[in-house]
Amino acid sequence: MPLLIVHPGEPHWYYACSWAQPQPWWVAEAKDYWNKRLDSQFAYLLTRDCKKVTIRKGRYKAYHMPVFYYAALRVEWYCVGDRAGIERLLSTVTHIGKKRSQGWGRVMQWEVEPVSENWSVWRDGYLMRGIPAQDVADTRQSFRIMLYGVRPSYYRRHNQMPLAMPDG
Repeated sequence: MPLLIVHPGEPHWYYACSWAQPQPWWVAEAKDYWNKRLDSQFAYLLTRDCKKVTIRKGRYKAYHMPVFYYAALRVEWYCVGDRAGIERLLSTVTHIGKKRSQGWGRVMQWEVEPVSENWSVWRDGYLMRGIPAQDVADTRQSFRIMLYGVRPSYYRRHNQMPLAMPDG
């Protein structure tokens, strides 16, 4: 990974990379739905002894789930690392976010620009990402402590620990 590692070799290491930063140029914030239901054209694939398909529970349960999303002209992250390596890594990323396989989150282009300061974790005394609670000193920002992943994959238990989370 072409990013700087904070606390390398320790259990609470993480990459020097902010989370996505909301910008004032969000185009839209909305809700859509994804649906799952038994496709009747494939019912013949069910076992012969299946007399009734229950869609209210179990394997063939029908879903109508909301997905909240932002449509944006630009999304920013701040990180510390090898610029050429980051550009090479991003060249393979065509979509971001949830439901990428259905075409959501299409990225039109990536721009990697150098900035004069390191804003990967802190910017003007405010957190730019969740960091281990033990790394937080007094700041102007209020934050909350919650159990969350310090690095991807965020859902994996060995990556989870109490983190100071930015408000907002």
